[in-house]
Amino acid sequence: MLVHFLVFIYMFITSYTIGRYCTTLLVRHLFRTDNHLHPALYSATGLGYIMVAAGFFSLFAPIGLLFNIILCLATVACYFLERRNGGRFSFDMYPGMAWKASIAFLLFSLLFVLIKSSGPVTNPDTGGYHLPFVKWTEQYPVIKGLASVHSRFGFNYQYLVLAAVYGFSFLNIPTLHATNGYIMLLLLWYVVTSMDFVRGKGLSWLDIVKLIMLFFVINMSNAMSSISPDFPASALSILVILLTLDKIQDGSFYKFDCLALLVFLLSIFAVLFKLSGLPVLLFCTVFAAAIFKKRSYLIVCLSIGMISLIPYLIRNYLISGYLIYPLYSLDLFDVPWKSPLEIVIAEKEVVKYYALGLPVGANVSFAEMIRSWLGYLRSSNPVYVYIVYLMGVCILLNIAMALYALFRKIFFERLPLILVNLFLIISLIYWFSLGPDPRFGNGYIIPFIAITLALCIQGIVKKMQPVFVYGALSVFLLLQVAMLKGAAISRSQNNKDNVVAFNLISPAPYAVPDTFSMYLKEGIKVYKTRNNTQCWDAPLPCTIEREVFKAQGEKIHDGFLPEH
Repeated sequence: MLVHFLVFIYMFITSYTIGRYCTTLLVRHLFRTDNHLHPALYSATGLGYIMVAAGFFSLFAPIGLLFNIILCLATVACYFLERRNGGRFSFDMYPGMAWKASIAFLLFSLLFVLIKSSGPVTNPDTGGYHLPFVKWTEQYPVIKGLASVHSRFGFNYQYLVLAAVYGFSFLNIPTLHATNGYIMLLLLWYVVTSMDFVRGKGLSWLDIVKLIMLFFVINMSNAMSSISPDFPASALSILVILLTLDKIQDGSFYKFDCLALLVFLLSIFAVLFKLSGLPVLLFCTVFAAAIFKKRSYLIVCLSIGMISLIPYLIRNYLISGYLIYPLYSLDLFDVPWKSPLEIVIAEKEVVKYYALGLPVGANVSFAEMIRSWLGYLRSSNPVYVYIVYLMGVCILLNIAMALYALFRKIFFERLPLILVNLFLIISLIYWFSLGPDPRFGNGYIIPFIAITLALCIQGIVKKMQPVFVYGALSVFLLLQVAMLKGAAISRSQNNKDNVVAFNLISPAPYAVPDTFSMYLKEGIKVYKTRNNTQCWDAPLPCTIEREVFKAQGEKIHDGFLPEH
């Protein structure tokens, strides 16, 4: 816990300072004004900037001590430059009981996150390829043909590059996994302290949305002990949607302003975290016309997009031979280290069919597919089935509310909110078509349910404002206490027992892999796991037993080739 707490402090100082300076610079250039945003938003954008910088750096060198020295120097430079420009590093405080209650809730949430994130990592995907990929990023510059060592390295989640920045393995300790916990804290901090009720303005409709979201977000706490990109991508998507709702509330939905810039930045970073975040770019279309009307807006946005994508695309090319993996239809290169087509197809299809509970390539009727899917959800996490039913009810409610607005001739008045829900429904269709496991779609599922329910109950809730808010925070505290005692409403397949362990100083050690060693004919020693289990913290190169590959030379830096 203590180690992760120190990492959280370091992450906040670096990401907040860099995020604040860079975002303020953009705002001053584009809008000729200063901005005063929530510190959690500065930190979230700062993590994105750092991730992109680390992506460029990883093309030439491992992410370790040198990058962190540069990061610290950049943080100091940004601090003094912002001070010179008149920026004040301060945090808003508000009088009243609601603000004090929110701070008390967040302090307990900090303890909750520290305990959960420091506990044992039980997510098998983290042991299988998340952690090994981070270790590759920490120990080597990007390696040609790395997807030949493990086909899932080809996904090249840029979030794992960010995790390498804060992994601190250069201190000769096992790679730390604090990033998911930190992002959970950012999300909780923003959602709770940005509520109008907490700031003494009375309960708004958006406050109700945020409180409903909190219930679902807290139940995702098992994600904090891993470095899976699923939760961080969902967290950024939720922030994008909340900022969009903020723009609706202040009447600037179609305007390209400071909040719109944040929507754009966080949308790009969510996509780089994981491609499941792609639909969140839909929320940028509402102010696209404003961007195209002014050349400076267009140039800046295109430049940000290109700079952010370049390291990701180059890394894709070097790791798998594809521009975007596993989009095998976008086949532009013919290089020796290119992943075999059949493996790329399998990686793309296995995610979808696994989430449906079907064998890959199964040809079944739609009704049979739905039955199989619901069966998978029950076995994976019984709560998922109820969430799916609730989604169906919310879709029907949205159709009814849209028809009501049309007949009452208030359709155009409510058009921004109707568009948001339409974008969310499109996002859910995208999620279902690629792999309908709720872990991959929480960034859309949670806001969609929260917005719909808030629209339905806002009249009742506003009549009992204090009771609803304090009651909700009390329920959330009880949920956290229950989870710390080993109970949980949501029990996922990867965390059925909701393991809790109090590790006061260092996080719990990783599981010990069952490996054996062998040599490639080029003389490189390779570790393989028996029975295709996880590599965890095994020495590199490590892979599962079924993977077959060869080296491009006598050194690991020369890269790897698929064994055809």
